[in-house]
Amino acid sequence: MYPLNGYLLRFREILLLCVFNVFFSVFFKNFMRNPYKELAESLNKKNKILDELSEDIFLKNKELEISILNLKNKEYLYETFFRFMPHPIILISLENNRILFANKAFLNLINVNNLRDVINKKINKYIHFVTSNNNNNSSLTFNAILSSKTEERFVNAKFLSMYKDRLEDLILIEDNTSKVLTEEIKKEVESRMVEERIRTEFLSSISHDLKTPINVIYSSIQVQRIYSNKNDIKSLEKYNSISKMNCISLIKLTNNLIDMSKINSNFLMPNLEKINVIETTEDIVTSLVDYAQSNNVEIIFNTNTEESYLQLDYEFLQRIILNLISNSIKYTLNNGKIIIDILDKEDKVKIYIIDNGCGMSEEFIKEAFCKYSMDKYAKNAKNGTGIGLYVVKKLVELQSGEIDIKSKLGNGTKITITFPKENLNE
Repeated sequence: MYPLNGYLLRFREILLLCVFNVFFSVFFKNFMRNPYKELAESLNKKNKILDELSEDIFLKNKELEISILNLKNKEYLYETFFRFMPHPIILISLENNRILFANKAFLNLINVNNLRDVINKKINKYIHFVTSNNNNNSSLTFNAILSSKTEERFVNAKFLSMYKDRLEDLILIEDNTSKVLTEEIKKEVESRMVEERIRTEFLSSISHDLKTPINVIYSSIQVQRIYSNKNDIKSLEKYNSISKMNCISLIKLTNNLIDMSKINSNFLMPNLEKINVIETTEDIVTSLVDYAQSNNVEIIFNTNTEESYLQLDYEFLQRIILNLISNSIKYTLNNGKIIIDILDKEDKVKIYIIDNGCGMSEEFIKEAFCKYSMDKYAKNAKNGTGIGLYVVKKLVELQSGEIDIKSKLGNGTKITITFPKENLNE
């Protein structure tokens, strides 16, 4: 009995195993095999897409390699072009103004052999920008000075702005040294020609200014001899005044010529001493009263103090006042008036010489203190040497003073001389 039961149990186990095997096979087939197939199909599709993309990327890479090669060729071409271009060119960074590249022409211009000696150097080490010549163009041009190891050259620096938002810029250098030097030589030649013409006119004027008073004095002496024999005192005084007036003109002219010669050779130096400006000026004015009256001109002397002491050169001050008053007399019409006014202030002394004469033109005032300058625009202009005001200005400046002119044609002239008191030793 027991063995039969054993077989039954064994058969049962085998049957259960077969059922489980069938069930597992069906389950695997239905639940595992179908999803794997779908997954495999999906992977195959994606692999095909990846293959297509890979092929496309490969083609793009080929195109990119060709483009990079073309760019390198163009870069080499441009670099070679810039390097051997006859005009100096530099590439700079606009962030720090340092040189990024320079061609051979620029290196030759600054006498440098190796490009490495220039790269990353500040642009202002070689180029000093002076003035801008921008005429509302897209490019900016500067007049500049280029410094090398041995010399300085005048150049034009043109910024070639190729992009609106840029970090770098090209500068084209044009050497204008020969042009600038030629212009300077041309100006120098023209200046020499003008100076020579003025010198010729000056010598002609000097000859006239020397000859005329000498002839007048000589004639006056001859006439005085006649009136002396006749005891005609009034006529003698008249011609004596004429002789004196012409002597003053000669003294003024010779002093100006001597002073101008010393000024040109830097030999004229002031002998400063403590003098009374009021007294000295009044003495000169008094000596010129007869000269003024003979020309129907009234001289008035005013001051706000009786004494005013400054460290000045006595002879210089005499020549300054003599020149200015005699000029006023010369260019003041009949019944004219000349006022000499001295104003003593705390820190300075001002001397005003005011007349109601013919005045000066605006053009002449600008060059009144220049050598050989004469007012050709004034209607009442008279012959002269053109050195009086030049000498006066130099004499004033040698004593630390200043001189100023205010005038209009037909409205007279006001000359102001200012001397500081800072050099006065109490």
